[in-house]
Amino acid sequence: QPSEEDLPDNAHPLPWIVMLDDYLSNEECDWLIAKGTELGFRQTSEITDEIKEDGTFGEKVGQGRTSLDAWCERGCEDQPEAKEIIGRMLSTTGMQLENTEFLEILKYNEGGHYERHHDLITTQGQARCGNRILTLYVFLSDVEEGGELRFTQMNKQITPKKGRAVLWQNVLDNDFDVMQTLTFHEALPVKRGNKYGLNAWFHSRNMRESMAAGCCY
Repeated sequence: QPSEEDLPDNAHPLPWIVMLDDYLSNEECDWLIAKGTELGFRQTSEITDEIKEDGTFGEKVGQGRTSLDAWCERGCEDQPEAKEIIGRMLSTTGMQLENTEFLEILKYNEGGHYERHHDLITTQGQARCGNRILTLYVFLSDVEEGGELRFTQMNKQITPKKGRAVLWQNVLDNDFDVMQTLTFHEALPVKRGNKYGLNAWFHSRNMRESMAAGCCY
């Protein structure tokens, strides 16, 4: 955790951020990268707070996020390797599968980055899926230079290391409807080489039913 001196006077209570080395094995990381390549990496779009006429949320592609992604959806997550990884994440967080989004496999080419942002999408708190209360991010590769994960409000950054996981809260411990403002973060630019990663998000309510009904995205 950061020291009190690092924080603004009006900050929320200090969030917990957990780093877990060797969370995924080299073989699991390689499997996810290969699966993302097989599925096809595409330019990542961002979910916006705009609600369209069909009840889904808007998306945009901007220069603030230059990653590529592939989603491990049904068919992918039913494979033994994915089941093992997802089962470990559920055990770590104490969450249920129905509260999870599909895994997002990420690729950042040289220069790739994601500017300061927060994983909580405010309008989801009013939807059936509820807010993203937890994020579990895994570095799937080492990076020659750059690509750190930086928590901007606390001025703390984590160096990429293959298999390293970082778990943090997006809401307050005692109120899942209130954003934890100290967990704004950014993916710093990759200066040399490529960077692969994995996002897992956990919601306060049943995300799978909401996705099937088109009530969250």
